[in-house]
Amino acid sequence: MPTQQLDYFASLVSEDEHFPLTEAAIAVAQHSYPDLIVQHVFDELDLLADKVKHRVTHEMAGIQKLQILKNFFYKELGFGPNRNDYYDPDNSYLHSVIETRRGIPISLALIFMELGQQMEINHIHQ
Repeated sequence: MPTQQLDYFASLVSEDEHFPLTEAAIAVAQHSYPDLIVQHVFDELDLLADKVKHRVTHEMAGIQKLQILKNFFYKELGFGPNRNDYYDPDNSYLHSVIETRRGIPISLALIFMELGQQMEINHIHQ
């Protein structure tokens, strides 16, 4: 990783409190994609979140919001594992996973979590 990118990543992971997980995951991709602009990936995530946020209300239970997100993420958008090439490094890079809709479980989970946070799914009570 070039020094500037390494310094940026180090600053993101330097504290346990308020750890910017999604941003750190995007920064990891800059090792292979040095021209990657972090904000562009956040913009893509925001676009996805905007498509689903209007389907929920603040009055809905967390479990209802989660079901809507799950359907949207897996069925409508078609996110899932890359069964044909599981070990492809692009399966770990969020920008690539957003584009191809294929990734490893941790990258899929990060995107799912980011969308859930934007939908204000904080606690699930049954």
